[in-house]
Amino acid sequence: MTVILHPTYFPSIWTGGIVSQIRDITWEQNDNYQKQTYRNRTRILSPNGPLDLTVPVQFTQKNRQLYRDVLISQDHSWRQQHWKSISTAYSNSPFFEFYKDDLKLLFDHHEEKLFDFNMNCINMLFELLELDVPKKFSSTYLKPTSSSDWRGMANPQLDGPNTPRYIQVFENENGYVPNLSLLDLLFNLGPASKSYLLRLPLNLLES
Repeated sequence: MTVILHPTYFPSIWTGGIVSQIRDITWEQNDNYQKQTYRNRTRILSPNGPLDLTVPVQFTQKNRQLYRDVLISQDHSWRQQHWKSISTAYSNSPFFEFYKDDLKLLFDHHEEKLFDFNMNCINMLFELLELDVPKKFSSTYLKPTSSSDWRGMANPQLDGPNTPRYIQVFENENGYVPNLSLLDLLFNLGPASKSYLLRLPLNLLES
């Protein structure tokens, strides 16, 4: 089965399951960029509940751009703010100290393009998980196909079914919160994240 995905900012746990279990994946880079999606947003769990972190981009709806060409805005201190939010949310998680130095490197480099930054985040996450990331990218826009077209997962309105429960840092305060970023899984489960992703029932995404 060939799967089409958008690279998103610290992608969701479901996306992690797809990448972990399916080898034939094409990353879409030639679609028209859309605002208010997970292309430039990720969702973590803060002490006060779910928190969206958004990468600022240089984009206007009037001037359409391909996703691969969208530039990150360099006029904000968002890198420091995002890392501070991640640190505050997960400093007490079981595996934050184990992974923090590698992940912080992502915020110390200043990529120009959102697509490149997102792929760097994905590659880093899967390196820490000791899983390979497929390296195939679209050369032209791929028209919508069958159930293997999961580009819609970049839409916050299409989170999919709830991810199976795992222990979260603030579960006593917030209850279990599904469908978060892979960061949440990694900081809470550490090396066990790999087996969790390999067991995710991807058939639920096709229903």
